Amino acid sequence: MPNTEDHEVRVLKKAYDGLRIANENLHDVRRDIFRLTEAKDCIFPDASRPWHHLRHDRDVWDRQFENEDSSEWWSRARRSGLIDSEASIDQELQRLSVSKKNSEDVQGALRCCINKISRPHLRDLHILDVPNEILLKIFEFVEGFDYDSESYRWAMCRKYIQNCRLTCRRFCSVSSHMLIRLVRVDLRASSLSRLEEISRHPTISKGVRAVLVVLQSYNQMLSTHIENFVRYHVGKLEERVDLFERARLWEVAEMSEESGLAVAGKAGAVLASWRRLASPGGTNDAPGGTNDDEEDNVNRALLEATYEDYQRLYKEQESMRGRGAGTFAQVVGSSMARMPCARKLEFRDSDSGGLIGRSLIVSGGDVCGAIYRDMLEPTTGLETEDHGLEPLRYEVIPELLGALRCAGVWLDSIEIELAFLVDYQQLVPDPETREKLSSSMQQLRTFSFRCDGGIDEQDSDNINELLKPCLDTPSLRKLSLDLRSDSAEDNWAVHRLCRAVISRPRLNLTDIFLAGIALDLSDLVLFLKTLQPSLSRIDLHSVHLLNGTWAEALEALREKSYRFNRLDHLRGAEWDDLSDEELAKVFGPFEDGGYRHYGISQAERYVRKMTTCNPLLALET
Repeated sequence: MPNTEDHEVRVLKKAYDGLRIANENLHDVRRDIFRLTEAKDCIFPDASRPWHHLRHDRDVWDRQFENEDSSEWWSRARRSGLIDSEASIDQELQRLSVSKKNSEDVQGALRCCINKISRPHLRDLHILDVPNEILLKIFEFVEGFDYDSESYRWAMCRKYIQNCRLTCRRFCSVSSHMLIRLVRVDLRASSLSRLEEISRHPTISKGVRAVLVVLQSYNQMLSTHIENFVRYHVGKLEERVDLFERARLWEVAEMSEESGLAVAGKAGAVLASWRRLASPGGTNDAPGGTNDDEEDNVNRALLEATYEDYQRLYKEQESMRGRGAGTFAQVVGSSMARMPCARKLEFRDSDSGGLIGRSLIVSGGDVCGAIYRDMLEPTTGLETEDHGLEPLRYEVIPELLGALRCAGVWLDSIEIELAFLVDYQQLVPDPETREKLSSSMQQLRTFSFRCDGGIDEQDSDNINELLKPCLDTPSLRKLSLDLRSDSAEDNWAVHRLCRAVISRPRLNLTDIFLAGIALDLSDLVLFLKTLQPSLSRIDLHSVHLLNGTWAEALEALREKSYRFNRLDHLRGAEWDDLSDEELAKVFGPFEDGGYRHYGISQAERYVRKMTTCNPLLALET
């Protein structure tokens, strides 16, 4: 008679083998369903759906192909007739759905069998019996952080990690390094002190992945004259109250209309008092006796105290500029050197994340206090332009990059996003810093530069002077250059593809986004020749071709293999001579307002070798 225990072991082994096969089959079926669904959306888009119906991003699509080239899948699908019609795709999806249901049934039955056989041999386990490595994976799932996206700005599940740390000492020990992934720092002593404190923490410092340098700052024009200070904030508060009332923002906070109007009334009273004080003679002492006089006296005192604080913050900020021990660049560099995983550096001249929660609706209903606290916030690049203030200073960008090299920091990623920049000369590193930058970029994988301001020929040269040392590396994998601007339509000729980009082979570069630039056809061809045969993505948006034709450009682009590519709002050559109907046929379809529908245009299909006829040449026949 066979041993019962040996028999159960054999059955259990067989069940596990079956479960492994069922899991593999289910994985393959789900992958095929995903691919076909996305292919259907690309080839036969539903025009009734808005552009934002896209459910999967490019990284998810890439993972569905694993180590397989997506172009090979498209070739097999075309040869088999699988994607010839919407009906054939629907028929295959129906078959795959049945197969998916069968695999799930088999999977469920095997799991029940395994659980039943295993139960007598298992002891009760507690989550604290799980090793730290598994706990770490659990906490990463709780955190909900996507490491592949390399975006550390919106870790919305930080509060869950905070709760995990409060559970017990072991949970706190394992999860504490996830508490802060990105540190914001600006030209304030309090902000710089926070960065230093985080960098010296023995646990939390190990989890920091990125540092965001916010370039918005206190303005000299506002710190010199209280009249300028008051007039500026009168305009700001007018905009704020108007938006609050027009957009009915109290509804967003689930507040009653009565309470919302009361908040608007309190803010309006402060605004009315400021207007009176900003009027001629308004800053002089006025006799009391009326409610307006009493309210003006209170607001005058608050304005004067707030203005003194603003002047103090401005002087504090200016003392941290420049080089040497204790300055902003040196402190940030040494702090990043103490954080072993902080290898991403971002520059912004406005901090959208820091504005979250700033509203007229505040706990306790202290609207007046919230308004005066917000007056001590630094100005952004766009605010300086809109209100005619002194432009921001951006020389800290090359200074900090040089300081990081001196501190021994090797960056993996640099992102520079500027909303408004007047003097591009500030971006040019001095000769000493330029040499340091070239030697410190040898591990750089991602570089992104975006500026919305108008650019002339000299500005283009200055940007090149920053890009040359930053891109002097063979390790670059992702590159994004975005110089689009509403005011740059007449300046295409000077927005040439930077020689820093095409100056060397880019065999590791697989993800490319170019927008708002102009280039010669020869430069585009030369650039493509420096790349490897297969790329993840190449997107050309608002690119102006200075010579040659886009038909020739499509031929050059077609020489490479892509998982994704996008050609949108191109300019120059035959694009300018095509009718709206012809543009829609080759590069569309377009929605009202000129926006592209989600889907693959005929030009993109040709570049990805999904068709054999160049659509621009076909227009000529």
